[in-house]
Amino acid sequence: MNPNTVFSASLVASLVLWFPSMQACLRGDLDLASAGLRYVAALVVSRLALNFLARLVNAYRAAPEGAAPAGDPLLAPPAPHTAGLDTDPASPPQQRRRDDRTAAGDVDPETLAA
Repeated sequence: MNPNTVFSASLVASLVLWFPSMQACLRGDLDLASAGLRYVAALVVSRLALNFLARLVNAYRAAPEGAAPAGDPLLAPPAPHTAGLDTDPASPPQQRRRDDRTAAGDVDPETLAA
């Protein structure tokens, strides 16, 4: 969101929040200093709330379409389960342990785990 739009909306929201205090001040039920402090409090609350809302909207706008949030297993696409399944029978078996040996009985240093 445009920062100027967020600031303008927060000013309008602070006036709406402060409206009952303004009426009480105009009737004489509330002194000017208290009404001013209430307006500052309303402005701070509206700025914080609308800045949070603007950051949330910008984060959703910047997210790529169809991307699942990180760490959410329900929305993430399932990983293919291929452990223990040979998709190509002509491929050599994987050697991941030190005691795995090649067909000739030699230890292959490139495939050993460090």
